[in-house]
Amino acid sequence: MHDLEIKFPSGLADLCALFGSQRVADNLQRLQEIYDYTEAAWHGYAAQIEIVRFVMIAEAPPWRADQTRRYILDPLLHDEGPYNRALRKTFPGADVGSWQEVLRVLARHGFLLLDSIPFAMNYASERRGPKYDNLVHHSATTYLQQKLDSSHVSWSPEVRIAFAAKRLAFSVLKTLPHLSVHGRQHFLSPDMIAVNRANYPDPMGLRRIYGFGDGSDTSSSSRGF
Repeated sequence: MHDLEIKFPSGLADLCALFGSQRVADNLQRLQEIYDYTEAAWHGYAAQIEIVRFVMIAEAPPWRADQTRRYILDPLLHDEGPYNRALRKTFPGADVGSWQEVLRVLARHGFLLLDSIPFAMNYASERRGPKYDNLVHHSATTYLQQKLDSSHVSWSPEVRIAFAAKRLAFSVLKTLPHLSVHGRQHFLSPDMIAVNRANYPDPMGLRRIYGFGDGSDTSSSSRGF
């Protein structure tokens, strides 16, 4: 039995309802491999943060059918995508350098990524309807909440939170009106959605939510980074 089956049985049942049991069974080994890889990268990155000030709530780790890996918290990442480009344009000092250097800048700013679902499937055509909402509900109240509970990182009382996917945001808001971290509640709202028309993170929206003004200067000389 895979670790995902033990940790998240309700979420896995919802995943089967969404995609079909056979498709999930055929991909379960790959899902486990991606989960192990992304969890190690997440904890390795989170250990660098002194205090969380900026949070991005995303959907799930990116799906890859082959053996290639792309996860934005992987310091060895070379194949940068829309999430990486958005973060480079959002945070002062993150516009230059290797991705490993950018992650160090993000950690100093106090940026933390939180995926809502532990299963790295392609949800692009599956986000409408109650089956997706059920998956988000069970995942957010188990996987996401467990990650918050297990994190030893301190959180700022004025933490700023952004959603990186619109349909996900509305599903999360049905389940979690707030994030509960070490007894403190951080309330969530639709105003925290920062997504462009392609449903990728929008740098201008992120800068607005994170309080960087219009973000016209994200260079390395800005804000001491």
